[in-house]
Amino acid sequence: MAKCSTTRHFFNLTSLQIGDLQSYLSDLSLFLAPDSKTFYVLVDNRPWLEDLVSRPAHLWQLMVTKSRMSPFAIRRARNDDRKETPNYSELNFYSKTPTPSENLRRWFLVIDAATLSKKRALLPVEKLRSSLISNSKLHRTLYGFIVFEVAWKDVRGINYLNELQTDTSLAIEAKHMRRWEFDSISQAAKGIHSWFPGTPRECFLLKQQLRSMLNVNVETDSQNDSEEIYEATQYRDSLLLFRFNDRNLPFELQDVITSDLRLLTLLEAGLPSWVIFCQSYPVFCQIYRPWMCPFARILYVAISFVTVVIGFYDLYKNIPLLKATAARLCGPLFNWIETWEMVSRIKYLGTMLFLHNSEKAVKWFLMMTCTVQSYVSVLINPLSPPLMAVLEVLLPIWNIFLQTGEYFFSFVWILMATFWSTIENLIDIILFPVYFISSVIWVIATAILYPIFWFLWGIIYAPIRLVIGLSNFVGFIFNHMYNFSGIIWLFVSGIFKVASNAESTVDEVSMWRALWNDLFSQIFRAVRSILNGFVAFFTACNRHRLSIYNHLQELIRRLNQPPERSRLLYSIQRAKKSGSKTLAEVRDGRRGLVAKKISSLKGKKKFSAEEKSDLDDLVLLMGSVKFLGNKGDRSTTDDATEAKASDSKTPLRSVDCSPDPPSHPSPPIKPSLPSSPIPISLSLSLSLSLPVSTMATHLSYSICLLLLAIFSLADGGSIGVNYGRIAGDLPSASKVVKLLKSQGINRVKVYDTDPAVLRSLSGSGIKVTVNLPNELLYAAARRQSFAYKWVQRNVMAYYPHTQIEAIAVGNEVFVDPKNTTGFLVPAIKNIHQALVKYNLDSNIKLSSPVALSALQNSYPSSAGSFRPELIESVFKPMFQFLRETGSYLMVNAYPFFAYESNSDVISLDYSLFRENPGVPDAGNGLRYFNLFDAQIDAVFAAMSALKYDDIPLVVSETGWPSKGDDNEIGASVENAAAYNGNLIKRILTGGGTPLRPKANLTVFLFALFNENKKTGPVSERNYGLFYPNMEKVYNIPFTVDDLKNYRDETSPATGGGNVGQVRVSTPVKGGGNGSGHSWCVAKDVGKDKLQSGLDFACGEGRADCRQIQPGSTCYDPNTLQAHASFAFNSYYQKMGRAAGACYFGGAAYVVTQPPRFGKCEFPTGY
Repeated sequence: MAKCSTTRHFFNLTSLQIGDLQSYLSDLSLFLAPDSKTFYVLVDNRPWLEDLVSRPAHLWQLMVTKSRMSPFAIRRARNDDRKETPNYSELNFYSKTPTPSENLRRWFLVIDAATLSKKRALLPVEKLRSSLISNSKLHRTLYGFIVFEVAWKDVRGINYLNELQTDTSLAIEAKHMRRWEFDSISQAAKGIHSWFPGTPRECFLLKQQLRSMLNVNVETDSQNDSEEIYEATQYRDSLLLFRFNDRNLPFELQDVITSDLRLLTLLEAGLPSWVIFCQSYPVFCQIYRPWMCPFARILYVAISFVTVVIGFYDLYKNIPLLKATAARLCGPLFNWIETWEMVSRIKYLGTMLFLHNSEKAVKWFLMMTCTVQSYVSVLINPLSPPLMAVLEVLLPIWNIFLQTGEYFFSFVWILMATFWSTIENLIDIILFPVYFISSVIWVIATAILYPIFWFLWGIIYAPIRLVIGLSNFVGFIFNHMYNFSGIIWLFVSGIFKVASNAESTVDEVSMWRALWNDLFSQIFRAVRSILNGFVAFFTACNRHRLSIYNHLQELIRRLNQPPERSRLLYSIQRAKKSGSKTLAEVRDGRRGLVAKKISSLKGKKKFSAEEKSDLDDLVLLMGSVKFLGNKGDRSTTDDATEAKASDSKTPLRSVDCSPDPPSHPSPPIKPSLPSSPIPISLSLSLSLSLPVSTMATHLSYSICLLLLAIFSLADGGSIGVNYGRIAGDLPSASKVVKLLKSQGINRVKVYDTDPAVLRSLSGSGIKVTVNLPNELLYAAARRQSFAYKWVQRNVMAYYPHTQIEAIAVGNEVFVDPKNTTGFLVPAIKNIHQALVKYNLDSNIKLSSPVALSALQNSYPSSAGSFRPELIESVFKPMFQFLRETGSYLMVNAYPFFAYESNSDVISLDYSLFRENPGVPDAGNGLRYFNLFDAQIDAVFAAMSALKYDDIPLVVSETGWPSKGDDNEIGASVENAAAYNGNLIKRILTGGGTPLRPKANLTVFLFALFNENKKTGPVSERNYGLFYPNMEKVYNIPFTVDDLKNYRDETSPATGGGNVGQVRVSTPVKGGGNGSGHSWCVAKDVGKDKLQSGLDFACGEGRADCRQIQPGSTCYDPNTLQAHASFAFNSYYQKMGRAAGACYFGGAAYVVTQPPRFGKCEFPTGY
C-alpha cells in the first residue's frame, strides 16, 4: 500500500458571504486545488431541512431568496416547469429532523404561493396540512448543492484578519467567478467530469470528498444514456468573505500566496475597510465600483507628494541662501511660481471686495424695499375705513350672528357667576366655627406662651452672645493686623517690581529673539512636511518589503543571468517542453541537480555573485522537489495518466478521475531545504552552511524598516468631544455620528445613556464614554440590584456593537449643590460589581470627573493638594479602586476660568499655548509654558502627595467659549479657535506634561454643539465647536493629517503680555482704582443652588458673613442673591482670587466692576 499524503486540500468554513448576501444555514467547505491554481467553495444546503421550528433565520433567508435571488439559492428550480420531484434520499443524513409547526409551515407556503402569482391562484387549503417536503418548487429553491470557482489569477485584492478569540476571516475581491448549481450532491458527483474544469487528480480528490459528504458510494455515469450539460453562471467584481477556525488552513494559504509575487503584493497591500464595507451592504454595493480603490490610493500618493513639494517651497521662501541658489539654477521657474502666487492673492482680494460690495447692495435693496412698503401702507390706510363700511353693509347677517353669540355667552357667564357665589356663601357658613376656634387658640398662644418662651431663650442665649462678641473683637484685631501687613507687602513688592521693570528695559534682544523664533518655526514646519511625506513613502515600502525584495531579486537575476545558472535550469525546461519524459523522471533529474549543487557549495564561507544567484535557484528547485516528493501515493499512476492523456489528446472532461491504487509507488523524498521562494527564508534555513554576515544582511534590512516605522509613527495622545444636548435645535443622533466620522473624531463622551444616541453609535467604530447622572448616585450606592439593572439596560443592551469604553459615575460631585459626595465611592463599587457579573470589567473602565475646585491649592503646580475634608472619605478609597482596576482619573480643567478671574496676572498667550517666556515653578524647578499643563501637573502633584502617582489621568472636559458677556474677559471666537486648535496640536504630537513627560493624555473637548437652553452667562451657551446646523464655529484640526495645514491665525506675542484679549471695562468711581481688581457675584440659577453655595461659603469656606447678618451693613437688600454674592466674594478674595474660587457649582461668575447691592460695598482683599 502507498502512504497517503499528509497535505490537506479541503477545509471547513464557519460562514460565507458573497457581496451583501450571506449563507446562514449551509455546510461550507473550501477546496484548494493543488495543480490548477484555483479554489472552490462547496455549499451544501441540506441543513435547511433541519430544525425548522427553532430557527427564525429560515424565514428571513427565504424572503431574501424569493425577492432578490440569492447566489445561495437554486435558480433552475424557479425557471424549470418540469414536474419531476428531485430525489431527497440524502435527508437520511439528518435523521433527527423534527416536524415543523403549523404556523411556520403556513408562512413558507404562503410566500411560495406569492412567487407563483402568474397563475393568479393561491395554493389550496388542503396543502397547508401536508408535509413541507411535498412542495418541490420551494425546496428546489432552498435545497441543493452549489459550487463556486475562483482562479487565483483573477483575484484583485486580499485581506487577512486573525483576531484573538474569534474566527479567522479572509476577504477576497475577484474579477471573475463561476457558479454551478445541482439538485443534490449525488447529482454533482455523478456528472463531475462534465462540469469540473480541473486536472484529473483534482477531479479524483473532489469526487472522494463528495462521497465522504454523502457516506455512500456514487454510481458511475454509464447508467445514463445521455449526459446533462451544466452551464456555469458568470459573476464579475465579486467580494467573498470567509470565516474559519481551522488551524491548518492559514499555513496552506501561506504556501499558495507566498509562491506568487502578485498575490503576496495584494496581501501586503490589503483591502481598505471602506472597500469591504461598501461591498457588504445592500445600498452601498450598488455605489461601489472597482476603480475606486486604486483611485483612493493614487489620491493618497498625490497628497503626500504635494505635501513634500509645499515643504520644499516653504524652505525656499524662508531661507535666503537657499532662495538665491534656487533662483540661479531655476530662475524662470521660481519667478513664474512667485508671479502666480501674487496673482492668486490679488484675485482673492478682488473676490472678497466683490462679496463686500454685494453685501452692501443687498442691504440697500432691503432698505429700499422697506421704504416702498411704508409708502404703499400710507396710501392704502385711508381707503380701509370705506371698505370696512361696505363690508358691514353687505354682511348684516354676520353682525346679527355675532350679537346673538355675545348675548348667549353673557347669559351663560351670569348664570355661572350666580352659581359660584351661592357655593361660596355655603362654604363660609360651614367653615365659620372652625375659623373662630382657630383664631381664639392663636390669640392665646401669641399673648401668653410667646413672651414666656422669649424670656427663657434670652436667659439661655446671653452667655453665647458674650462669647460671640469676644470672638468678633479678636477677629477684628487680627483682620486689621492682616490688612496692615498686606499693605506693607504690596509696598515692598511694588519697589521690587519697579526695579525689575527697569532691568527689562535694558534688554534689547527681544526683537531679534522673536524674529529668530518666527523664522525657525516656519523652517521647522517646512522640514516637518517634507519628513511626513518621506515617512509615508517608507511606511509603504516597509509594508511591501517582501514583495519589493523579491521583485528586485528577479530584476537583478534577469539583468545578470550567468551561464552556469542557465545550464542548471535548462534540463528542467527541456523536460517540460518534451512529452517523452514522465514526471518521475523530471523529479529524479531535479534531485540530482540539487544534490550536485549543494555538494559544490558545502563548506564555503564566502559566496560570489553567481553562487548567491544559484542559491536562489535552489529554492525554486527545492519547491518543485517537495511538490513531487510528497505525492508518493500517486506518482506512478499520475505519470501514466498524464502520458496517456497527452498521447491521446483526449479533452480533460472525458478523462476518468477515479484511478486504481498504484502498485509500485516511489518513496517520498524529504528535501533538506524549504520550498519557499523568498530569499529571506532561504538565508534562515541555510544557517548552518551560510556565514553569519549573509544572514545579517537580510535581517538588517527588515529591522531598519521596522525601527523606522516605529519611531516615525509614534502615537501621541487622543482627542474626543463631549456631546451635550441641552438645546432645542440639535440634529439627529445619526447625523451627529456621520459628522464625527467625517471629522475623524473617534471618541465621544455623553452625559446620559440615551437609547437613540447609543443605537446610532453602534457599528461606527467610535469609542463612547457614558455617564451615570448625579441624581442616580444615591440609588446606585444603596441598592446593588439597581446597579445590576442599570448596567443591563444601559450598557449590556448596546455593547459590544456600541464600543462603550468607560462609565463616568457622576459629574463634578464635589460641587453638586445636593451634596452627593458620600455616595460616590459606594456607587462606583456597585457599578463595578455589575460589570464583573456581566464579564465587562476588563473592557469598560470606571471613573468620576473631578473639577479643579476639589484642589485645596493649585499654585504653584508642585504644591497641588486636595481639600483635606475629601481625602480620607473620597479620594483615597477612589484612588485605591482606580489602582486595583487599572482605571484612570477624570479631570475637568478649564484654563478660561483661571484667566478670566486673574487676567491682571495671567498672560493670554500663556493661556492659549502661544509663545511666552514661561512661568517657573520654584518647588520642582520646572518652567511651564501654558496654563493647561500647570493645572494638570497640580492634579498630578496632589495625587503624588497621597502616594498614588501611578494612576493615569484623562481630561474629561476642557474648552474655551467663543462668545460671552461684556464682563467675561477673553471669550471670543479667535481665542477659542487658538486654545482648542493649539491644544489638539499639543496632544496629538505626543509628549506629556513637564512633571509627567511620558504621559500621553486623552482629552475630551467641551463641547460638540452650542447649547441654547443652558442657563447662566452667555459663555455657557457658546462652548460648541459646531453650530446646530453642523457648520464649524471656527476651523481647527481634529486629526494628525489635519495638523499639517494648521496654523494659529494670530501671531504669537513677543512680550508675553495680554495680546488679543478683550477689552476690560473700567471700574466706576469709588469701587476700584483701575488696578485690575475683580469680584465674585452670584448668578440667577435658582434658590437651591444659591443656598447650597451660601452654606458652603459661610461654613466650610470660612467666608466673613458677619456683614449680612440682621442689623449689619449688608443685610439689606434682604435677598438670597445679594447675601450669596457677598459671601461668594468674601470667599473669592480670601482665596486670593485663585482659579476656580469663583465657581460654586456654576452659581457664580467674576466681574471687573464693583457690584452694588444697596449701600453695601464689596471688599477686594482680606
